[in-house]
Amino acid sequence: MAKVLVIDDESMIRWSIEQTLQAAGCDVSVAETAAEGMTLFHRLLPDVVFLDLRLPDADGLTVLKEMKEEGGGETAIIVMTAFGEIRTAVEAMRLGAYEYLKKPFDFNELEVLVGKALETSHLKREVGEFRQERKKTYGLENIVGQSQKMKQVLSLLAKIAESDATTMLVRGENGTGKDLFARAIHYESRRADKLFLDISCTAMPETLFESELFGYEKGAFTDAKATKRGLLELAD
Repeated sequence: MAKVLVIDDESMIRWSIEQTLQAAGCDVSVAETAAEGMTLFHRLLPDVVFLDLRLPDADGLTVLKEMKEEGGGETAIIVMTAFGEIRTAVEAMRLGAYEYLKKPFDFNELEVLVGKALETSHLKREVGEFRQERKKTYGLENIVGQSQKMKQVLSLLAKIAESDATTMLVRGENGTGKDLFARAIHYESRRADKLFLDISCTAMPETLFESELFGYEKGAFTDAKATKRGLLELAD
C-alpha cells in the first residue's frame, strides 16, 4: 500500500486529501506543523508527501530542503501553494520537488498526480535497490588482496570514486583486473545509478569503431536509416 504524508495547517485540506486518497487505496498520514511532519517523515519514509509552502512553524522551502538532505531522494514531494505564489513553487521545483499544486485544486487532478508520483517514487526505489545490488557485486569490498601494494591501490580507487573526476585511464596486462577496478570505481561513485558501458576495441572492425563511439545521424550515409547514439553520448 502506498504511503502518503500530508503536511498542511488547514484542517479542511488535510481532511479532504486524506479522504480522497484513502478511497483510492493509499495509507495516509497527516501533520499540522513542520515539526510534526518531519517526525512522521522520518518514521514512515512515505512514497509521496504533500507539503504546504506556508506552515505556522517553518517555511515550506526549508522543510523541502531538509527532507531532500535527510533521505528524501526516493520520495515524490508535491508542494501546495496558493494563487500568486507561483514563483515560490518554481523555486521548490528547482530544489527537487516533484510537482506543485495550486489551491484550490481539483481532486481528480490530485489522484492523477499521485498516481504519476507513485510511479516515479517506486522507480527511484527500484533504481536505488539495483544500485545497492550492483555495489555488493562490484564494489571495492569484492576485490580480494591483502598485500601492501594492493591496499594502496584500493585506497587510491576509493579516493577516485569519491571525486568528481570524469576521466581516468587504467592500464595493465591481461588479467590484472582493469575491468574489475573500473566497475568498482563506477559503482562506488555518485554516478553508480548511471550506465556502465564497455567496448572491446580488439573485437571490433575498424570501420565500425567510430560509429560505435560517436554514433551518427539519420541519412549520414546510405545505410543510416535512423539516428544512432554513440557510446560516449550514452555514457554521458
